Amino acid sequence: MHAGLIIAGPSVWQRAVDGRLGGRRVPFEELLRRGRLTAPGAVFARVLAGLDVPSRAEQVRCWAMAAPPLAHSRETWLAAGDLGAHLRRLGVDLDPIGHHLAALCIREQCPIWSFDPAWDAAVQHLPIRRFDP
Repeated sequence: MHAGLIIAGPSVWQRAVDGRLGGRRVPFEELLRRGRLTAPGAVFARVLAGLDVPSRAEQVRCWAMAAPPLAHSRETWLAAGDLGAHLRRLGVDLDPIGHHLAALCIREQCPIWSFDPAWDAAVQHLPIRRFDP
């Protein structure tokens, strides 16, 4: 368990690298400085793959290397698949990275920070808290 950590989804990191966090920029930077904001490598890979401005990639790589690590394994991905099937049956549409984040949030008892509105529905069915500074 990673007490005090917050797992941020791709939408948070994408907005941060694009300069679109608005009033959440200061809390984002403070959480980074204090080592409380993290994500698995798949999140950073998604952000890197979607960058239209290659010069921003270095910032994302720095965040990825500095983020507290989250241990994940085959079992985490299997749990993610099971959670994804469960959520799909309930009509909740998270992508596979979202399923992985849900598995990590449950296992680590960490809140999720995401701008993806699908999380509003997901947290109604899973023991996950949303974070929004």
